[in-house]
Amino acid sequence: MLKITEDSENLDLFNYWRIECPVCGKVNKFQTLKQNAYTEKERDTDFRPKKLSWKNPVYQNLNPLLHFMACCESCFYTREFDKTFREWKKDQHFQEKLLPSIRKKHLKILRKKDSSIKKIGKAILPELYPFESAVLKFLLGIIDENLNPFAQNFNLARYYLRIAWLFREKSEKELDFEKKSEENLDEIFNSVLFSQKESQVKIKKLQTEVEFFLKQKKDTVKTRISKSFSKIEKKLNSLEKSLDYLKSLIQKENTQIFFECLCFEDFLFYLKMCWAEVPINEKEALELAFKYYQKSYNKNKALNQKIQVSYLLADISNRIGDLESAKRYFDLTMKLGQDFLERHRDDMIKTALAQKVLELSKSQYESLKTL
Repeated sequence: MLKITEDSENLDLFNYWRIECPVCGKVNKFQTLKQNAYTEKERDTDFRPKKLSWKNPVYQNLNPLLHFMACCESCFYTREFDKTFREWKKDQHFQEKLLPSIRKKHLKILRKKDSSIKKIGKAILPELYPFESAVLKFLLGIIDENLNPFAQNFNLARYYLRIAWLFREKSEKELDFEKKSEENLDEIFNSVLFSQKESQVKIKKLQTEVEFFLKQKKDTVKTRISKSFSKIEKKLNSLEKSLDYLKSLIQKENTQIFFECLCFEDFLFYLKMCWAEVPINEKEALELAFKYYQKSYNKNKALNQKIQVSYLLADISNRIGDLESAKRYFDLTMKLGQDFLERHRDDMIKTALAQKVLELSKSQYESLKTL
């Protein structure tokens, strides 16, 4: 593993690394965000970072989750980019007990004709599809976590939760963009329609003046001119229908094609036919996160992590509409939190997260009681 400290115009935001892939041996160049690359202005109740303020405004629309997972460009082996992954060559347990099995299973799937790993890996193009690439990297990470003989339910839950965050951010951005775009389009369309109505009024006035002028003229001339005015009126009346049709075309074509699929959701749906645990929206990702957090809670013995997991089970339940489960888990979180605070009352650093989770649980539990 080699850290690169030069040769980059983005040095103010990124660290660059060269790391050998544990599965195929290819040396990949990865980039990770520095700790001071951005500051969080706000967080969702499930700890999703919101309203990020970037040190370099050029990256204001970048989602840090795009750099959360490290994916090999050759065999698409994917892991969470952390110190454990960076120093995998120093990890004897990983090399002797885990890697042989992971490598064998991963390469076996990769060699298949209709390989899901290959299909997902080849669709990762961060420059063109940043949101889609971030989601796909998490899916590859989930595949490889499941290939681990000691797969961690907690990790699987975290990855699915972050996929849910990506879907949520995308929906928020689309709603905001669509609202602004719709307002701008409506303003322009209304302006055209107003001009059309003004034209109709002026043409009516012109028609009245012409008819007055033609009173003494032959009937054949009057008829021809009257027909001309009728044609003009019909064309103006059809303008509104044409504008409505144009708006519908714009809305229809506002979907981004993703490779051979009509959109990214179609691509995910295609994957889902072979792998049931592919989420195609935020709700499905949250449901899968719930499933693995629940498994993690049942196996976890550390009280501080149990508090965090029970809280997330409550928050996810609330988000997917299971209010009874939400109340039950918020109540459990408050009991576990109080117990933890009592045990470690003299350690403010150790109890800081538990205190925060306890406050969030109480707030949401009180809100649910009013429903």
